[in-house]
Amino acid sequence: MKCTTFTLIPLVGISLGFNIDASAIRAAEAAQLGEGAPHFGNITISGQMQQTSLIFPDGLHLLLHSPNAHNLSVEKMDQPSAPAGFVTPADSAAAPLGSGFWTAIYNYSWSIKFQEQNVDGVIATIEVPYDRDMLENLNVRYENTFLGRFDSTRGGWVVDTWRASVDSSQNKTRIIGSPNLDGEYMLLGRKSADSHGTFIQPGSSGESSDFRIEEPPANFQEQNDPLRAPVQIGTWIDGFQLEVRSCKGMRVNMGFFNASEVKIQQGFKAISPYGYMLNSSEADTKVAVIARLPLRPSQTEVRPLESSRLRVAQFDPTSEEFRVAYYPASNTTSTLLRILPRAVEIETFSLDTKWLLIAAEPPLSSGSVTSNDSSTATAIATTASAGEDGHQALTTNTPSPSPPGFDNSIASPTALTSALPIATLSTEEGAEKVMKIEKPSRTPSRSRMRRIRYVKSEILL
Repeated sequence: MKCTTFTLIPLVGISLGFNIDASAIRAAEAAQLGEGAPHFGNITISGQMQQTSLIFPDGLHLLLHSPNAHNLSVEKMDQPSAPAGFVTPADSAAAPLGSGFWTAIYNYSWSIKFQEQNVDGVIATIEVPYDRDMLENLNVRYENTFLGRFDSTRGGWVVDTWRASVDSSQNKTRIIGSPNLDGEYMLLGRKSADSHGTFIQPGSSGESSDFRIEEPPANFQEQNDPLRAPVQIGTWIDGFQLEVRSCKGMRVNMGFFNASEVKIQQGFKAISPYGYMLNSSEADTKVAVIARLPLRPSQTEVRPLESSRLRVAQFDPTSEEFRVAYYPASNTTSTLLRILPRAVEIETFSLDTKWLLIAAEPPLSSGSVTSNDSSTATAIATTASAGEDGHQALTTNTPSPSPPGFDNSIASPTALTSALPIATLSTEEGAEKVMKIEKPSRTPSRSRMRRIRYVKSEILL
């Protein structure tokens, strides 16, 4: 009986180690490192871009190249700065990581700091081992292990998918070639059958169509400012994306609607064949949202987006039409609408609404423009087009009529090539000189000249 009891005790200890502390899992590896292995605390790394390899007792491996010698502090943190559930990609345009599927592989994190400030000349590879048995118990595939770095601005862990790597032959997860080593790191696992991007399906048919927004951390429960909550990002199959800070946990669903079946504000037209309809399980919860409506390739190739007339229309229940949405500025930025290379980005404070991508109607053509006393064309002198005779070519820009609610700051004027009643030129002294351009008088015909001479001869007589 005694032998049986002593045999069971180590087995129980090993089982608890698998679920509680990673140091028990890596005890054998730490013993093989010997007394010369670095311990947590202060460490000096060499310079001259020579490779410095540091392997710590729990298996953390730092591979460093630095032009100068530095003092480095590496510590284990038993209380990570944020729960594992808040994970976002470093680049929002990168492959989506999903939300609501994350767990911590180990119950601690690593803090890495240089004694000097702003050390950015060190090229670092960070490597952390994982145990396949533990991953199986957590329902995490090894391809879905990531090293996250804590971001105080987002309030969670950020994964640089471009530098992330998994070595299945050695059971290790890496960040390769990071130019900035300072930070807090944690080994994270994603509970998903997908090993690449995790996209949300439209509709509300099941878990695959839910954007799961996690409950904020315990220290946030009594706060009502969503801008202080962690960032969570959901991306749908067509590229539509929501970046949400919420005071409560909830589910968000998105569905499509046909743009041809809705009424749009006068002066605008839909440039997308479909729009987006959102609804959440907590409509009264305070949220801060950044929405990104994707642009189709045909919309990004026709003309530069900086001079476009793109707008985002929001459904107005009062008028029962889609109207240009003007959102109040948040505390983080004063930009209401931003045009990105592949999306239009807006800010809002609701997850229960409808959006449609629209554009202002094209301005009147030059053939339909009539001259009158109230409309004046302004000529802009262009020195770049001056000819050999020193004369400057003039280009006329006439502001196009703006539809209701349209902001002229983004609309580009239409160039006209008609005659100019008034021209504004810059003199050498820098002052503006206004000159009237008149049509040259026609040379009188020969018969008219004879009549003029005859009249003059009669007067002289």
